Amino acid sequence: MPVTITRIERQKKHAKRYSLFCNEQFIIGVSESTLLKFKLHSGCELDDDTIAAITTEESLTAVREQAGRYLSRRPHSIRELSIKLKQKNFPPAHIDRVLRQFRENGYLDDRQFGQMLITEEKRLRKSGPLVIKNKLFKKGLDRELIAQLLEENYSETEQLENACALAEKKLKHLNRSGRELQRKMSAFLQQKGYSWEIVKSVVEQFTGESE
Repeated sequence: MPVTITRIERQKKHAKRYSLFCNEQFIIGVSESTLLKFKLHSGCELDDDTIAAITTEESLTAVREQAGRYLSRRPHSIRELSIKLKQKNFPPAHIDRVLRQFRENGYLDDRQFGQMLITEEKRLRKSGPLVIKNKLFKKGLDRELIAQLLEENYSETEQLENACALAEKKLKHLNRSGRELQRKMSAFLQQKGYSWEIVKSVVEQFTGESE
């Protein structure tokens, strides 16, 4: 049975939200955007279908706002953002719809996210490609995309430069020589995510001997 809006009141704790009433009986709370989208006003009749549509729109708005808050703090992968939104108990269908809109509008892009993470890891932490690959996979990126991104954004020259920088710094704290130094250095660089070929080259350079 349709109900008629007799009063619209701005909520005290939320300046951009409004409460709709029918003869002093609360109907539903809506955001400012929903109020405008459905052209809600005093005297407006709401049937069950309209109320259902308003409820859906409110849920989608809540998902969009929460997703926006997460993205304002830092970039996220699609899967990472999806998991966080599901933890807020939003309807899965609404999460999928919002994520699709965000992708279409360019707010979510796994390729850009991956490029950013690779740049951060190699410049700030000098991580090797294996460590970066594992981090990207945990963020939900596809294995094929990860391989492409590493090939495009982390050259062998950069890997050697970063591994050498790490080795030089580590050498100051290693009171070892000979085979023991080689073993410690090799384990350290492998832990940082470098391939055996890179590790072998750097160890030879810093110890003067082949592993």
